[in-house]
Amino acid sequence: MMRVGLLIPVLLLVTGCVQKEDPLLPELKGRWATEHAVKIRSIVADRPAPQPSMQELCRSEYVTFGKRAITLHSGDRVNPFFVARDVKRDGSRIILAGSVPLIGAGESRVDLLLHKGELRFDDVSDERGRSIRYQRFENESARQSGVKTIGDVFRLAFDVKSCSA
Repeated sequence: MMRVGLLIPVLLLVTGCVQKEDPLLPELKGRWATEHAVKIRSIVADRPAPQPSMQELCRSEYVTFGKRAITLHSGDRVNPFFVARDVKRDGSRIILAGSVPLIGAGESRVDLLLHKGELRFDDVSDERGRSIRYQRFENESARQSGVKTIGDVFRLAFDVKSCSA
């Protein structure tokens, strides 16, 4: 049911029926290109993909940090990756509390580091506050592409550079 609830606003946004939402924080406005887009595409397509330029990534493979969800954009596909219920700022650290609808995870806390137009994944914790960054990720095709832990999954989405920098 949670997926359907997220799908409707995303579909309306993509079709242009709704204005784009405000960012989680002013510093997270706009598109953010993931340098790991090739790895993500290789995992999804199950075949190697060429490395696009930063400009191409900003146009077709990027992340947005909206108030409702952190969303992965890949070509025509739009996937909410993390639904943030709370966001805090502690110096260069951004702390997100929420959940990951795609994998059905419960409440999580994600720590990110913002520095000079780059955002880097630092840690992810479960609802008990335990770090799960090194917990094994159970997906054979992902593991073959080098994605072996939960931290690796979050790094794919959250190690990003601002497209406006």
